[in-house]
Amino acid sequence: MKLTQERKAALLTETKGLAAAFLDDLSHFRTVCSRANPSRTEIRLVSVALRRLLVDRHILNISSPRIGKTLFRAPDFSSYYKAINHRKIAFFAGARAQVFGLDIASLTLYPGSHESIEGRGDPEATVDLRLDNLLTQKVFYVHNFDEIKKDGDIKPEATSGTWASRKDVIEYVAHFGHAAHSGVPTSVTDKFLSDISNTVRYDRSPDGTILVSVNFAVKGSEWAWKPFPHSASSVDPTLFELLGTASLVASSPDIIRLESVISDEFGL
Repeated sequence: MKLTQERKAALLTETKGLAAAFLDDLSHFRTVCSRANPSRTEIRLVSVALRRLLVDRHILNISSPRIGKTLFRAPDFSSYYKAINHRKIAFFAGARAQVFGLDIASLTLYPGSHESIEGRGDPEATVDLRLDNLLTQKVFYVHNFDEIKKDGDIKPEATSGTWASRKDVIEYVAHFGHAAHSGVPTSVTDKFLSDISNTVRYDRSPDGTILVSVNFAVKGSEWAWKPFPHSASSVDPTLFELLGTASLVASSPDIIRLESVISDEFGL
């Protein structure tokens, strides 16, 4: 519904504080995403701003009277979803961001292999999404490993697996990743994300090589999550997903346009 001039003027006044905070959030996102080795504390704090802007929908309150319809340019994971539907992928982590000074695209694990490798889809493919679609976009998948045969192939009749969305990740880190709150995961999705954060990690070797480690059984053995020992230098996939989300928000054309409008509004 198109806003009247009176309502638009009122909303501009009502959201000035939110708009000012939004400029600070974008600056923080870009600073953290540009670091060669961002700390986990910095990334966790990103979840607080993402929850406020996206989950609490403040971004729409800010953009509505200024630029109207707002879209987010996100990675297009459709090729990965298709592979999962055809039972070709056992583990999927969908994000595109920079960590340790290098760009990392979506990561996948194929049945019969302990090697985590870059996805076989188009790492540069993007799609413009409304906020609701951005939040519900599926970013993690793990197949039911009880349905993987001893030779490492997924059984033809296998259909089950566990998914988590971008919104699930933002809320998980905010509530259970020691960002805004600290608690013990109880829901199926939060336990699933906790398992991922403890058994998959991105790290850097002494020679600078990026290491992606997966510490759960995928072939010929009983299914079990096996948490890694603590590592001060590593980043787990849920935190990496936050980097990817912060990066796409800060680089989306509509968000850059909104930033410019607000800067002009404040005379910056």
